[in-house]
Amino acid sequence: MKKAFLIILSLVVALIIAIYSYEHGFASSRSRAERENGILLPTSARNIQCSAEGLVLGYFGLDHGVFSLFEMDTSELQRFTNSLTVTARNRAGEVPHPTMRPENCWWSFSPEYDRFRKTWDGQAKPIETLTCKSPVGDFLSVQLWMLTTNVIIVNMYTDWN
Repeated sequence: MKKAFLIILSLVVALIIAIYSYEHGFASSRSRAERENGILLPTSARNIQCSAEGLVLGYFGLDHGVFSLFEMDTSELQRFTNSLTVTARNRAGEVPHPTMRPENCWWSFSPEYDRFRKTWDGQAKPIETLTCKSPVGDFLSVQLWMLTTNVIIVNMYTDWN
């Protein structure tokens, strides 16, 4: 009986470690962002960060989503947006910082997303939100922020209901 308990306990611990490893990205952030959002990132994408939300560790809930944040060169913006199936475009209004959580089209503050770090210098200015068909989820929201004439910040959210 004790041996069976130890085997079950070992399997549970191994499962928790595997889920934690997947959640916290022992795979590269690029491959995780591409896999979870179902799109290819531009070659210039850098400082890539990912975060998930849902019922259990962000992956096993009935309603869950994944967030990705990265910087890219403006020279690749048109190629990147052309690779998306855009269903709606919304111009920027008064919006918060690009590391914040999405609510509908523009994004509002949520303390649970403090794990996104500001990896750039300067103040990003909102440009546009693209609502897209998602290859892997119910929808994909892509928010574009201008940092400099050479750098765009992209904040993406893929949702599953």
